[in-house]
Amino acid sequence: MFVEECTKCGKQYVRDCVVGTMGLKPTGRFCDVPKVRGLRACRGKLVDTILDWEDSLPDKDLNLADEASRKADLAITLGTSLQIKPSGNLPLLTKRKGGKLVIINLQPTKHDRYADLRIHGYVDEVMTQLMHRLNIEIPVWTGPPTKLEPKDEVNNHHPIDCNGISDSSHIKKEERNPCIDEKPHLPKRAKVETACT
Repeated sequence: MFVEECTKCGKQYVRDCVVGTMGLKPTGRFCDVPKVRGLRACRGKLVDTILDWEDSLPDKDLNLADEASRKADLAITLGTSLQIKPSGNLPLLTKRKGGKLVIINLQPTKHDRYADLRIHGYVDEVMTQLMHRLNIEIPVWTGPPTKLEPKDEVNNHHPIDCNGISDSSHIKKEERNPCIDEKPHLPKRAKVETACT
């Protein structure tokens, strides 16, 4: 909703407001990345990155997700029914390679029977509790607002380069003994089910 991508060079722009289109359609804006030696801007058309129901996943992204799923020893699905194929089946690749599957969703999903752990609850609440149990502080969001209030003024033309990865070296991590049998403190509305073996 907030991301545009150049059809020529692939640069992504995170906007402060909804881009206004969906279904990989042109937004009416153009890429401003300078070409080699700064001679002129790329000027490729920017399109939204929201897939419509009938759109297939981009091959590059699907291949990366497939590869990562096969290598992972844990797949955690957050707030999804896992109905849409092929992405809904990616966690099963982890399971087939001997990994574990955790499903966090309000409603049951089609892959619940394969899960090693199911938590029926609100994702925000479950993840907040998990981060608390791991003694990892959730950093305050300093990017574009995720909720627009009527008084908010939004700059529609400010591109943010999101190709980098944020530094997480400041996050405090605590060594834990995995043999200690502790019951997790989860939100009251969360229902935890361990899978049958």
